[in-house]
Amino acid sequence: MRREPLLFGLTVLGVVVGLAILLTAEAVGAGETMIVFGGVIALAAVGGLTGLIGALDG
Repeated sequence: MRREPLLFGLTVLGVVVGLAILLTAEAVGAGETMIVFGGVIALAAVGGLTGLIGALDG
């Protein structure tokens, strides 16, 4: 089994989860820690997704 589809799906899921945490924390007026936590998750997932796309053949 090729790992690229699984890694791609996980990084996209990470972006979605990170943005969901970020936007929910912002909407409910949560503390800065939760907002930063969601941003860090989204940023790390985008970095992973960029690295994965860059490593694809073609």
